[in-house]
Amino acid sequence: MKPILVFMFLLTALAAFGQTAAKPRQATLAQQKMCAEQARKIFHEDNPTKPEHAVTWQYTSHYEARTNVCYIMTWIVTLDQKSTVISHVVYDAFEGREYASFTQIGKDVMECSVSPPGEDSIDCKTNDDFQRLVDKHFGIGK
Repeated sequence: MKPILVFMFLLTALAAFGQTAAKPRQATLAQQKMCAEQARKIFHEDNPTKPEHAVTWQYTSHYEARTNVCYIMTWIVTLDQKSTVISHVVYDAFEGREYASFTQIGKDVMECSVSPPGEDSIDCKTNDDFQRLVDKHFGIGK
């Protein structure tokens, strides 16, 4: 009976180790704050004034501890007499590298692509597709 107990103990220990090893790294509050401050700064540097006819002019940020990247997603919606323009961009708030972009003019999607680090670019067709992919690959959404 003792070998069975030892075997059960080893299985339990291995299962616990596997769960601990698979647990994703979490961002500290200091990292999240640093990312939020940089996102605020870069958003206002890149967009010093609200665009004319802008209905929505916002951003959000997310620090990804696993990749050590501070993602920022901006979205601007403008409305004029001819059409509505929706624009989203996801990029690294420190290095400026663009990872995803979406542009829709009226009902026509002009651009929709997501480029996760280390993977091929993914084309998408709709704003919903874009939002789903951005949330999946970057943990950021509006």
